[in-house]
Amino acid sequence: MANIFIALGSNKGNRHFNLQTTTTKLQSHVNVCFKSPIYSTVPIGMGGKRVFNQILFCQTTLSPKQLLNKTQEIERSLGRGPDEKGKSLPRAIDIDILTYGGRRVRLPTIILPHPRMFLCFFVLIPLNNLLITLERKKPSLFSQINKSFVKKVFTARKALHVPKNAIRTIA
Repeated sequence: MANIFIALGSNKGNRHFNLQTTTTKLQSHVNVCFKSPIYSTVPIGMGGKRVFNQILFCQTTLSPKQLLNKTQEIERSLGRGPDEKGKSLPRAIDIDILTYGGRRVRLPTIILPHPRMFLCFFVLIPLNNLLITLERKKPSLFSQINKSFVKKVFTARKALHVPKNAIRTIA
């Protein structure tokens, strides 16, 4: 069983509903153990409404490739077209696998850990919150997480300059 972190983002349609629906659909393929609060952030490089972001800590027996296929199926089921991937467009849902059991994965379709996760405050802030919750509530589970990854999140989070009103907790 692999410990994984997944990032969710939505800035089109009913954003809260989109995150809830995605989490429910993911539960058919992974065990969702913990969820960060939902954060509302300014859209970066795209128009549209503020983005609702959330990080999930999950466990799965799927391979990274199988997990990617399942997340892409869920994105399509919520209206995301294959031609939208990688483009800065408003979307009902964006699902990114951030880490997979401390493994490094390099495939044509997926690189893990996610290469840009430490550059995005809308990932780091909810991830930081989730790691603190895990450490406090489930120390045995927290101890299984790659510590260099955790240190990098905490360090990157402190180094970020986040503009005022760029992010706020909503749930």
